[in-house]
Amino acid sequence: MSHLSILQWLPNEIIAQIVESAPRTDKALLCRVSQLFQELALPILNRDITVRLDRSRNLEALFSAMIQHPGRANAVRSLTLIHESSDPHLESDYYDLFISFTKSLQHLEYLSIRDRCAGAPGSPCVYSCLDFLALSHILTCCMDLRSSEHINNITLHFLARHPGLTRVRLWHYQLPKPSDWTWNHTLLPNVRHYQGSASFLPALTTQSLQEVLLNWWAVSSIDGVIQALKPLVHPDLPFVLSNYYLNAGGNEVRRILSSLSDHIPSITSLRMEIFLEQETMRFIASCLPRFFRLAYIAVIQPETTISLPVTLDERGILSSWGDSSATLRACCIGKRAWRKIDSGQWEEFPKTNFDVEAGFSVFK
Repeated sequence: MSHLSILQWLPNEIIAQIVESAPRTDKALLCRVSQLFQELALPILNRDITVRLDRSRNLEALFSAMIQHPGRANAVRSLTLIHESSDPHLESDYYDLFISFTKSLQHLEYLSIRDRCAGAPGSPCVYSCLDFLALSHILTCCMDLRSSEHINNITLHFLARHPGLTRVRLWHYQLPKPSDWTWNHTLLPNVRHYQGSASFLPALTTQSLQEVLLNWWAVSSIDGVIQALKPLVHPDLPFVLSNYYLNAGGNEVRRILSSLSDHIPSITSLRMEIFLEQETMRFIASCLPRFFRLAYIAVIQPETTISLPVTLDERGILSSWGDSSATLRACCIGKRAWRKIDSGQWEEFPKTNFDVEAGFSVFK
């Protein structure tokens, strides 16, 4: 019995799972096997698309195929746009085609834009498509952009047109001074996960955030940001907060912890990317009694920082934190994690398990 005759007896769902598990190059080949395989493989092949706008080869063919075959465009669920070229003329030949291509993606659920072109005015295609796009099914938006007043406003207008978003990432390169931010009020009632600049929080309106990962770089008003965060958090629901890009020296860490304990003491999971210093660990212990629901706390060394090895009295820290907080279940210091057992002692367990239990996202 031939392979094709065997496949005739298999349900389409099983064949689709086989196609799903194949490498992308094999998926393309399977589209040529038969009409059935083409019908099953094309939607899978087109589900996740990455477009490098600085590489002109095959762009015209891709854009045209999507525009001319609406079935392929309707299959796209995830689109990643990457722009790294400093040549402002590289995309000009494909501008109109690109706009038509993005408009055809009416069933898109995930959009990621990475504009990492240093020194150039930015990608005209990327920012123009944000002006045109209206995606009724989109759930997740990740934007790694170089910031300016113009880009900020385009971003806000795009977000405001998509109130169905549940996950938003706004990670800006070359942030302007805080006084230059011109965010308007933005209603995103369904956002549950936010990652990005802390400066955006005063502009955000939502019902109940579940997780926030904040970039504190170039933020002057720590208390203002945390006060803006307070009404976005439901006091009776679990809330996970991670903090990144804090200034060295510990002062910023102290201000954030003090403000959080005053305004959002109901946090359940807290992560801080800080320099691991014994004095900072003692300050954390002094703040813990004010967090009446805190179950998980993590302090990790910044990955991009070159620093001297730090020797910490980890057992002493665990004992101090455990004595300070009756609600604490597990802790992470650096790359090691511990959890409290029935005897009240601490036992080490895998950090990956800690991250899952604490609800820390891999969105970063």
